[in-house]
Amino acid sequence: MNRMIRLATLALTATFTCPLFADGRPPLTADEIRSRLEVSGEVFILDASGKKLVGVGATKNTWRGSGKAPLESNWGNSSNEYGKIFLHHVWTVNPDGTIGVLIEEYARQEEDEKRTMKDLLKKSEITLESFAPITWKVLNNKEKNVFVRLTPSLRDKTEPVELGDLPVAGRNVIVSDNKGYLWSDGDGSSFDGLYVGISTHRGTVALSYKPFAGAAAVGEATDDQIVLVFPGDLKVKLRSDTSFVPNKVAAKVYGMYVPDKKTHHPHSTQIFTSNTADKILDRIRD
Repeated sequence: MNRMIRLATLALTATFTCPLFADGRPPLTADEIRSRLEVSGEVFILDASGKKLVGVGATKNTWRGSGKAPLESNWGNSSNEYGKIFLHHVWTVNPDGTIGVLIEEYARQEEDEKRTMKDLLKKSEITLESFAPITWKVLNNKEKNVFVRLTPSLRDKTEPVELGDLPVAGRNVIVSDNKGYLWSDGDGSSFDGLYVGISTHRGTVALSYKPFAGAAAVGEATDDQIVLVFPGDLKVKLRSDTSFVPNKVAAKVYGMYVPDKKTHHPHSTQIFTSNTADKILDRIRD
């Protein structure tokens, strides 16, 4: 009997320690899922029966995890096509690898600096199953049958590379953070320089693809997004109309955050660029 118990124990141990794949790859860890997780959001308009697609939202949003904090975003979207959509969604990768999802829909969004969402219409908390998309019936539009589809995926596993002397260049760059603040709405916020500084009412961020004094490796650039993670669980995202780096390239980004260096008015943005780090640092110290 003892031998049978020992054999059963060994069998169970083998089940949990043997590679999942024939080529020897181990199962994904929670940290790997968290760092590669991305969620895309799309809007669809259907007929009253819900069987016929009659329209599609003009834009598709994508949110990417940082590998540390949960993936969280406020999605405020408005169109004559489908009305107003105000969703707060959080994707939390648990230590066991399961993914918890919180979705809240609100009736309106304040025009304050934080773009605060108000008047909760519906809240849902689920554990993601089959890594499948989530379809959400929009309650804020009573006249049309509008749905949002949130689709999780894992982006390609690429190690960030050093780009060195490549300029950081973006057009109409929207800057926001994981606390719900819109730093810059992107209107006219374009830049092209080896070192870039962005001052807003939330503080100043300086960044480059190469190391400079006072900076640390704080994030990465992929396609049209740069995500920077600073102490205090602050994640700052830059999204450009044009790509920061070529497709399927992840670039290491060096940067620093100076919270006390602010502009005087909400959504007032000052951008400064230079080919030398000293000029950027001098501007920050002014």
